[in-house]
Amino acid sequence: MFNNWLVAAAVVALGAPLGAYFVHLVGRQRILVFVAVLCLVQFFWTCYAATGLVGAWLLTGFASFRLVTLYLKDEPSPEFLVELGFREQERGANVWLVVPNDEGVFYGGQTRDEVPCVHPVQIYLDLKFHPECSAEAAEYLKEKYLVPVSHA
Repeated sequence: MFNNWLVAAAVVALGAPLGAYFVHLVGRQRILVFVAVLCLVQFFWTCYAATGLVGAWLLTGFASFRLVTLYLKDEPSPEFLVELGFREQERGANVWLVVPNDEGVFYGGQTRDEVPCVHPVQIYLDLKFHPECSAEAAEYLKEKYLVPVSHA
């Protein structure tokens, strides 16, 4: 039992300050919205994946975000949207639930911090058409993940 306490104490001693610093950098509201949406989506669906700025943030830690964009395999039911507290508005959206025309967006995805993400190429393409300031995040993602392979 004492060994378990020692392990837990180390996690708390290191994790709590790092978590507080991270919340300071990203912002409590962004984290709460993101985690709440993911918890509810994960409860009802098993096939979803993050993209856009939240996907770039999960892969690189580079981008901050206001808008959470998730691909869903199927269209959410109206009942689910009510439970989620989802309200459609013309301005000020902070969650996009997107059902793609082609399930190929899920191909090659990976999980980061227990959150499914689409492939870095898909995130890059989505960032190119993202309404928020995403050009820098797209370029950083490109440099880190989409390096050309030399055919020497």
